[in-house]
Amino acid sequence: MEFILDGTGVNTNGVKIPVTAQVLLFREATTKTVGTLHRPPYLIVQYGSFVSSCNLSSSDVSYTMFDMTGLPIRAKVTASFDERTPGALGALLSMLSSPDLTHIVEVQKGDILPLLTYKVYQNQQYYLQVAKVNRLKNFRKLQPGTSLVFPRIADH
Repeated sequence: MEFILDGTGVNTNGVKIPVTAQVLLFREATTKTVGTLHRPPYLIVQYGSFVSSCNLSSSDVSYTMFDMTGLPIRAKVTASFDERTPGALGALLSMLSSPDLTHIVEVQKGDILPLLTYKVYQNQQYYLQVAKVNRLKNFRKLQPGTSLVFPRIADH
């Protein structure tokens, strides 16, 4: 996703908020570790009718316009997000699971790859291919919180 941060005052009724401050606020809101959770906060990304609960996975800032003193007044932020599916919604969506779709599954404590593969494909025989796609060095010791990609069966 790409978006523009503007410090010219055009979009804020003449109030000029420095772009550097906007970038700092963006980074603070998206990457600061939350106290007892020991991880960045979950985010809600909305664009029109699209709404997604996610975490920021990466961001890059390019300054595109500068004032006469050389200070940035406009920046383009390119951000990538990892979508997450909260509890009850995840259970509902898993009923729509199909081997002809790519799936992303967050590993829970005690999960094993053959069982996760069975849940996605209704067949555990693909677990070695899933391990290869995810570049797992040891598929017997999955880290809780890790997201695994289960590609379409046609992609194997």
